[in-house]
Amino acid sequence: MKKNILMLLVLLVLVLNVPLTTIPVQANGTESEYIDMSEGDIHLFADVIVKKTRMYKGKLQYRHWNETRGYWIEKKWINV
Repeated sequence: MKKNILMLLVLLVLVLNVPLTTIPVQANGTESEYIDMSEGDIHLFADVIVKKTRMYKGKLQYRHWNETRGYWIEKKWINV
């Protein structure tokens, strides 16, 4: 019984001591915005998808790049 109460107290101390932080987010590559996470709300952020283009053998091609996770969306380049 005493062991269960002690475990509960340790768990409560650990949970209540989680620091509420402010996370810096890079915006537009130049300025830094801060998102306040102190309210404990869940904030969902969408992946940033960028359209990349190139000229290949005289043809314009494009492909989508996921900036957030760092991978190509399509496996191959698409002709315009």
